[in-house]
This record gives sequence, structure tokens and C-alpha cells, in this order.
Amino acid sequence: MKKLLLFILILFISISSLLATSFLDYSDAKSWIPESLCIGMGNDKWAIGSISYNMDDQLTFSEHFYLEAPAWTMNVNLLSITNRGWMEGWSAKDVTKVGSGERIDGRYDVSQILLGLPLNIVNTKGFYLYTKPEFGLSIIGNQHYDVLQNTLHKIIKAAPLEVDYEIDNNIVKSTLNLYLEAGGVIANIKSAALVLALRTDLLNTIDFSSKQIIYGSVGLIRDNLDILTLSLGYSFVQSYSGFKTQEVYHDYLRGPILSLSINSGLIRIDYTARLQTGFGFGVISVDVLSLFKKPTWENSDIFLDLGTSSQLNCTFYNIKLGIPILDTRFSAILSTRFLSGNPSFKGWETEMDPKEWPRFKRSYSALLLGTRYEFDNKEAIVTPYSEITIGLMTWEVRTLNNMLDPIENEEKVHSIVNPKLLSFAADLEIGLKFIPSGALKTANSEFMFSIFSGFTFIHNSKKVATYLYDTTEDSEKIGTIIPRWGFGIEIGFDLT
Repeated sequence: MKKLLLFILILFISISSLLATSFLDYSDAKSWIPESLCIGMGNDKWAIGSISYNMDDQLTFSEHFYLEAPAWTMNVNLLSITNRGWMEGWSAKDVTKVGSGERIDGRYDVSQILLGLPLNIVNTKGFYLYTKPEFGLSIIGNQHYDVLQNTLHKIIKAAPLEVDYEIDNNIVKSTLNLYLEAGGVIANIKSAALVLALRTDLLNTIDFSSKQIIYGSVGLIRDNLDILTLSLGYSFVQSYSGFKTQEVYHDYLRGPILSLSINSGLIRIDYTARLQTGFGFGVISVDVLSLFKKPTWENSDIFLDLGTSSQLNCTFYNIKLGIPILDTRFSAILSTRFLSGNPSFKGWETEMDPKEWPRFKRSYSALLLGTRYEFDNKEAIVTPYSEITIGLMTWEVRTLNNMLDPIENEEKVHSIVNPKLLSFAADLEIGLKFIPSGALKTANSEFMFSIFSGFTFIHNSKKVATYLYDTTEDSEKIGTIIPRWGFGIEIGFDLT
């Protein structure tokens, strides 16, 4: 570990020295003026179904503030990490392992302020090599983020989380990070570039934690804006604090990673799934300064729909990717929606003692492919559309025993996971899009709002109803035809 820290420190000093000889590149005063101010929030409930699962633990929520100029960056992160219950012998990779001993719980907060110095070592038309050393402070301990969390839980009528902090005070640690990325253009799509890249992140908080992550990614870039990026990587994590909550959290972080980043200029979405353990986390950010930049959008070559829908008296999150088909009014649609880790029984978690009764959680998701037809021209204030998609819907219910008193947890396992049930599904949807095309735009993106309603058809409704009967309140709502309705925001991207 000491050798690794020494290597990082030497590399950091070397790069900083290189930066000192490279400030001629930043002689323009504009290089020091911020171009981006992102304010974001993260939550484990944004865990895309079938890829990841929300167990209301580990990194449970976060707040982020990011200021970026060509010559420097500043990053402020506020993180809340929790452990509702753990026993010796349990494994994040296998929730069916039998544990022993007393139940352990806890939580801690982390506040970071980090300054970064970006450097483009090589930046040609077809290849780039980029690095950014980052240094600052991490404050770790009890910063009363539990008050913020439980206040929000009270507003949304969710069960409070009442566990003790690992320590009552706070400790301050130095943080030293290094990012290194190399990539090249493999294809051009109009004015955008399809880029293949390799990246490594070395994240070190001295005497607290160390993370090394290696990624391979493919992304769509236009005007230095990473519109869409899909990454696959592997994470190595070490813990040094002695906090049991940190050890459990880091156990969920180890192994293969899948991440997705979507950047419209104004709105940015970052999602990460730990494929071996199922832990997922999403962050939604808004770039305030993008509102003051001159838009370059002229026409949408691809679009993304983000929204929510009500089905089975549940709230699903919806994500759709659309590609217009030539000069027609048709678009190809790839759609997913998910209900991640919601309580199976209304009021169960607020009315029952989790030390005496298990928590039932449901995870439903759908992956569908189809087409959309828009009935009116793009200049209309209201544009009707119809959409049909077909694919698979996944049903899963878990029984979480991790908060049970060891005497009540007879199986001594963290979770009981029922086998997933699949349904062939078809969605029929009609909707209205509001705001004329191009009326609301920033950077290379436009924004429109939509409302919609429709039906989902499944082929095995009786089997699904039986599957859900004992563990949810949804069984009586299941039928061959299941109504749904919702609203969303459409983001169109100009690649020309």
C-alpha cells in the first residue's frame, strides 16, 4: 500500500511539474473562467432493474457540486453510507450465505472538496491522451446527514433509518486522486465522433480507503461534449478505517462495473451498476452555466425520453432511446422501465418493527423494442404520437432479513431471493408532446415535454399473479391487460 501511495505521489508531482511548464497553453485568461457549474444529486433508488437492485443500503444518497474551467476543476461531494444490518459470514456476492453472531449496523458520512488540474498530453483529431491529478480533503464521520435523510423519508412517508454512527466525531484525511485516459476515433457519425477509450482511476484517501478502477468505454462525442458513454470496467477496493460499514460497502463495490453517462449539456445522468453484487446508483445533474451558452442545435438525430409512469399503483422510471427513420415520421424505439426495490406492502415498513419482521421488496422491469409514429409536424405546439413496443418483462420479489434480530432470522441469511419470472410483453402507448421543436434548446440539444397513457399486454398473467400472491399487494391488479400512464421529458441530440 505504501509503495502504491509513493508511486501515486511521485506521479502526481511529475505531472504537476509538467503542468507548470505547460501553462503557456493557458495564457488565455478564458482558460481560467468556469465553463460548467453542475449541481447534482444521487440515490440508490435509481438502480435499473435486471441490471442492479436497490436494497436501501451502502451509498444511499449523495449531493454533488462541480465547477469546471479548461485550466482547473473543483469538486464537492457529500456522501451518506449506511449499513442496516450485517452478520459475519455474509457475502455481498452471495446473499444466501449463512451468517453467525450478532447483527452489526452503522453509518458514516463523507464530505469532500477536491481541486483538479487537467492536462491534455496529446490531443489530435484521431487520438487523445488526458490526465488529471486531483487533491483535497475528506471529512469523515458524523455530519448529521441522517437528519436530512429521515426528514425526506418523513415527507415521502418512507420508513426512517435509525442506526448509530461508526464514530460520533469527524476525522479529516488527505485525498489524492489521479485520472488517466487514452482514446481514439473509430468512426464519424455526421459531426460527431464515435470514440473507443481506456481509462484508469486511482482514488486514494490516505489511511482510509484506496480504489483502483480500470474502464474500457465507447462514447459519442460532439464539440467536446460526451453525449453518450457506455463503459465496462473492474474495481479493486481496500478499506483501512476499521469501520464495519465501510468494509461491507466496499465489498459491494468490488468486481466488474457497468456504467452509463448521458450528457445533454443542461442535464447529465450518470449510472453505475456493480455487476457481481447488483448494487446500483444513479446521479442526475444540471449544468447551470449551459443556460448562458449559445445553442448549436438545429435538428435531432437521436432522442432520449426520461420519465415516470404509474402502473399497478407503482411508480416506474422510464428510459427510451429513439432514432428517427430517414425523413419519415417513424422512429425506432429501445425502451426500458423499472421499479427498483420498492416495498411490497404499502405501509409495511413504517408500521412493522424491522427487527421482528422481514422487509419484502419488489423489483419489476421491462426491456422493449418497437416503433413510434408522430402525427403532426415539428412546428406544432402539441404533437400527438403513437407507439408500439414488444419484449420481455421481469418480475422479482426479495425478502430482506438483514434488519432482523438474529433470534428472529432463523435462516441466518441476508436475503431470500425468489427466482425471476419472465413475461412476453407488448406496450401500446399514445401520447402528446408539448413545445414546438427547437423552442427550448441548450448546447446541441432540444427539450420537449410529454404525457402518455396506454396498456401493457402480458402472456402469463395468471402465473404472475400466483408468483406475487404471498409477497406483494400487486397480485389482484395483474391481468392480461395492465393500464399505465405517465409523463416525461424528451431530449433531442443534434449530431450534425
